[in-house]
Amino acid sequence: MRAREHLRGQALLPPPTSATDEYKHLNYWTNALEEAGVLVMSTERGQVAVEEMRAFSLFFDLVPVIMLNGTDATRGRLFSLLHEYAHLLLHTEGLCDTTTDTRATSPDRALEARCNALAAAMLMPEQAILTSPLVKRHPAGQPWSLPELIEAAQPFGVSAEAFLRRLVTLGKVPLKHYQEFREGRDSPVVRSRSGRGNFYYTKARDLGKGYVRRVSGAHRRALIDSNTAATYLDVKVGQIAKLAEVSQV
Repeated sequence: MRAREHLRGQALLPPPTSATDEYKHLNYWTNALEEAGVLVMSTERGQVAVEEMRAFSLFFDLVPVIMLNGTDATRGRLFSLLHEYAHLLLHTEGLCDTTTDTRATSPDRALEARCNALAAAMLMPEQAILTSPLVKRHPAGQPWSLPELIEAAQPFGVSAEAFLRRLVTLGKVPLKHYQEFREGRDSPVVRSRSGRGNFYYTKARDLGKGYVRRVSGAHRRALIDSNTAATYLDVKVGQIAKLAEVSQV
């Protein structure tokens, strides 16, 4: 798929090799999008409910924007990231919630279904799915258990639900199995965290590392003064250097 290969060619980070480190998958694709010229940002954790918004995108010719919900689970954010990129490829904007695409009953839902399909194809290439040992040895027609789905989804950095939906698209699982899976889950899985975490890493994530690098780079080259840079970054002047450091690839 050309969109997938284009992004992979932009990434400065090595492709993730860890099946269990979901953050490496998210960081890899975020970096690829930033290097492709997309500004990726996140809401503060707990600021917006996942049921209200998982992500949105704004299409601009120069610097398109993707905003992720920082409350969402890491694997959910990854799929939303590529879903919103699909919107940008189609020169559309999106505000995406938790509604599924099993019934595209309107033009808007049909667009969401198309973006889901594009995101799934970029994250889970058909050949990689079909040659996966877990997929190859799974009995045809037998429903997948949640532990099986989690294990099979890990190498792709996606959620169990996204992996199951991809299996439906590829004709490996009946649609009714996916619908039953969805009906058995009352709400999205959101990983809770205690504490506020590291200030600089959280700030860089929310603003977007690409944005921080651009502002701090302009400050370093004396294109903007310290007070202006601090205002753009929403930090104190003395915090600019540290924030710039954690935003490097």
